[in-house]
Amino acid sequence: MKTYVHLMGRTLDRLPFNIPLSELWEIEQKRLLFLYQNFQWEIHAYVLMPNHFHLLAFTHDKLHLNQFPVDLEYKLEPITTWKAYCDTYRYLYLNPVRAGLAKAPHHYPYSTLHSMYFRKPFLCPLRPRVSNGLGGIEGEVYWVAHSPLYFAMQNKQKSALKSS
Repeated sequence: MKTYVHLMGRTLDRLPFNIPLSELWEIEQKRLLFLYQNFQWEIHAYVLMPNHFHLLAFTHDKLHLNQFPVDLEYKLEPITTWKAYCDTYRYLYLNPVRAGLAKAPHHYPYSTLHSMYFRKPFLCPLRPRVSNGLGGIEGEVYWVAHSPLYFAMQNKQKSALKSS
């Protein structure tokens, strides 16, 4: 089964992971590298939040969910159109902004967008499809940050500030 997927894993109790995100970030990079090397997963985007993660990937065969922790609940969405891919891509990278963990999508340290933008080492090769026509990573960050969803979030924050 060759398909693009959005995989989300969340802690069962919705509490934060029981190890620091910086340590879990290193563990997750190794897990993604393992999936890439052993099962030919192509990693397009990954965001690690305090109690869940989002992964956008292309899989060449079965999903191998047994390679992820068992103490998480998972949601899997097949991505079947280019619009769904782009919407999911933006959704993943805007998640830390929506949660108030970063002011801009590329400033959140536990995302592949941050790694690409600041040219930080990431163990697994990344294969984002949107960068090609956007003028590189700077264009990609601009595209993510200028989505209607991002503008709606900015306007909501401004309205909340005015009313307080």
